[in-house]
Amino acid sequence: MSDYISDSLKKFQEKKCNCLEYIDEVETVYNEYLKEFPDSNGEVLDTNSHKSSSSELGNFEVGGFIDQLNILRNKISTETLKLMIAGQFKAGKSTSLNAILECDVLPAYSTPCTAVITEIHYAEKPKAEIEFKSDIQVIPDDLYDKAADHINKYMPNVPPITIEAKGSTPEDINEFKNDLENYLVIPMSDKEQEDSVIESPYKLCKLYWPLELFKDGVVIIDSPGLNENQARTDTTLGYLCEADMIIHVLSALQCYGQADKDFVKQVKVVSSETPLLFMVNRFDQLNTDRERERMKEYVRKNVSPQCTYNNEGVFFLSAQNALHGKLKNNDDELNSSGFIDFEKKVADIINRERGKIKLGNVKVLNEKLNSIITDEIPNLKVLLSNSAEELARKFKQNENEFKHLDEIIERIEKTVYYVVSKIEYDVKNSIEREISDFISRDLEKVINETKGIEINFWGKEESIRKSKDKLCNAVEKKLNDFLINWSKNELPNIINNQLNEFTNQIEIDMRRFSEGLTVIRNNFNLLCPSLSMTLCGLEVSTTVGAGLSGGVWGGVVGGIVAFAARQFSFVLGGPAGVAIGIGTAVLSAINAMINHEDAAIAYKKKVLPLFRNFLQEQKHKISKQISADVKCQFSSKALELVGKQKEEINKIKNPIIKALEQIKTEEDVRKTKAEKLEFYIKRLTETLNKGENLVSAL
Repeated sequence: MSDYISDSLKKFQEKKCNCLEYIDEVETVYNEYLKEFPDSNGEVLDTNSHKSSSSELGNFEVGGFIDQLNILRNKISTETLKLMIAGQFKAGKSTSLNAILECDVLPAYSTPCTAVITEIHYAEKPKAEIEFKSDIQVIPDDLYDKAADHINKYMPNVPPITIEAKGSTPEDINEFKNDLENYLVIPMSDKEQEDSVIESPYKLCKLYWPLELFKDGVVIIDSPGLNENQARTDTTLGYLCEADMIIHVLSALQCYGQADKDFVKQVKVVSSETPLLFMVNRFDQLNTDRERERMKEYVRKNVSPQCTYNNEGVFFLSAQNALHGKLKNNDDELNSSGFIDFEKKVADIINRERGKIKLGNVKVLNEKLNSIITDEIPNLKVLLSNSAEELARKFKQNENEFKHLDEIIERIEKTVYYVVSKIEYDVKNSIEREISDFISRDLEKVINETKGIEINFWGKEESIRKSKDKLCNAVEKKLNDFLINWSKNELPNIINNQLNEFTNQIEIDMRRFSEGLTVIRNNFNLLCPSLSMTLCGLEVSTTVGAGLSGGVWGGVVGGIVAFAARQFSFVLGGPAGVAIGIGTAVLSAINAMINHEDAAIAYKKKVLPLFRNFLQEQKHKISKQISADVKCQFSSKALELVGKQKEEINKIKNPIIKALEQIKTEEDVRKTKAEKLEFYIKRLTETLNKGENLVSAL
């Protein structure tokens, strides 16, 4: 066994050295190329790796190609494996980390509390090192006194500050935790939280903890919550490229929303080879077995396909129960939390896949290098072979056509935003009317017809509780059925009515867009055949916008209706649900009715108004959430069309603009550059072949 392990380690080290040598070779060849074609960096040769589509990824940007090489070199050369924990605010990310640490040490509040990346390393005794940003000029007013004194002493270049636990007793750890929170937690002040994040002097927190997992070279990254504050979201996204593996924490109460989907897209843009796992937290807070099974089915259908290890990498658990079980030595609570299975399987994946995880990103490098060779350089090659003056003349002729296309896209985009806002408004008002109708027309009837409920409640406490449950469940089920019926009958009408109003305008604009592309294609047909072929593909793609009342849009409307129906179950079963929101009050009201000489009168005075008032209060929250979800679903599909057209226009325009800047009017200069370009195509291709052979050997 020891010989086998030794041989495996030797092979791993050999592959590691080969990967590092390959990265060095790619960097050398690419840098030589940039010296000859300096304006190509980040635009003609590196558009895919430099910047993601803003229509899909917000403001998130990936570093340039050379920066990515340096990051990849560092990831492969280091022995540590960085496991990043990410998730939306309130998903239970910090609680999950505390459960892993077996101690309530990281800040976990119901309000946003930290904007600092925390790396958790191994050490025999707990301590923390807080690193500061470089060149600090100003000390924020609300900063912790010790931090302010330390910065004031050393600024502008401030060394790290160390916090150590005095011992290992609960009192020592609690004191250590409080001291750490004084540094990391965002102060609760009148200042905007985004301003506090921007002004924060902290760069990174390194927490050292005596856990065996960290002893094996695993480093866990605790990141700020997503989708709550843009500055904190940017902090997390900016650290993605450092991660070797990512666990995305989802909340079972609001599972896999648009923000989660956007994050998954960003992970795959940064590195499609970085393993991605999912933790569905708060699974215990789902009320019934049926609801839990429906959640599992939903996750298996929508989340598991995004997971590197499919169902094996998706975990349903309760981090809070796991943490409590570990702190109180309650094995039953810990075992039922699902956390033990999560820890074992993640550890097994790390042990089994560690070498592949560390070296597998070379495949991403090959993909980027291949994109440079096959997608970007050929356009420059064709342009170099043509007359610069002729190219400039042709482009000048087409400037108005490009401007015309941009104006069409902008007009379509404005129309889409108007329509989705109208849909949101109409959906919200319609849901509120439906709930109001239910309250006035059906609520009392539902309660009166609920079997097993009597006006005079005699008996033990258990019978009172059962009566309360029957009342709440009956109202919740009937309201859910009522709203699902609305989603099937009324929601399609709302969406289709809006679609019909702007169908003609969209179809006219899309036809004009197609005609504009045809003009550009014809103008460049003789001069630039490869660009003409690209334009032919674009013209076909615009036909997706035709026939908005049917075809692809019919499928979108059907998908939105099905999504809305599912969301009602989750919303009504969550914090806004009847059982959770009003259960205690109903229990008290029923209890007060016992021994009442006229229970029927008491019932109408107490129980029925409770339900009416509660549903009146909740209808605005329910309608706001569902209408926002419907808007998000519809706008993502509608704007996808707009984003694709923008992207395709830039694929044509940017290479031409850069070529015009780079090509010299002298024929001999262009000829020399064309010859050099052929030379570098050959060198880059030979280098890529080495990389592909290297990946095959992994």
